[in-house]
Amino acid sequence: MSDSSLRHLLPRLPAAIAACTGEELRIDFVNDSLRALLGRDDLPGRLASETLQVWPLELISFMQAVQRTGKAYVVRACPLLAGEDEQGPTAAAYFDITLEPDPAEDGSVRGLLLFAVEVTEQERARQRSHVLAMETRRLDARLRVLTETAPLISFTMEPNGSTST
Repeated sequence: MSDSSLRHLLPRLPAAIAACTGEELRIDFVNDSLRALLGRDDLPGRLASETLQVWPLELISFMQAVQRTGKAYVVRACPLLAGEDEQGPTAAAYFDITLEPDPAEDGSVRGLLLFAVEVTEQERARQRSHVLAMETRRLDARLRVLTETAPLISFTMEPNGSTST
């Protein structure tokens, strides 16, 4: 695939993509998906560290580590876009973010590529599942305390009326 084909495809991909260059991580490219997601057109040319209202500080730290070490990093369920609108606080959207170093010919790291795929529904389902698991454990512990401290004899009856202990 030629460079011109990639330049034509990258802006239209459904995954959010950004490219940063230099040790200071200057944002050089933001595709249409990321631009629409963030609702901002002013990111190209800015330093990643100047955009803390967009990226969480932890993500900036991971970006700097990838730039320093040249090792890719994946951030799972990274919250982005928590903010406020005219109706009050907005819920965060969650993204799996891959940070890939962009190596120069001499082996140094020229910059990095950021790929973000939204996983908000999966993360919310995981959070609900965690809450339900904790509630199940709490109820199970309560039932155990009740059955183990009750001054009764417990037994199980089979459908045919027989008992087992």
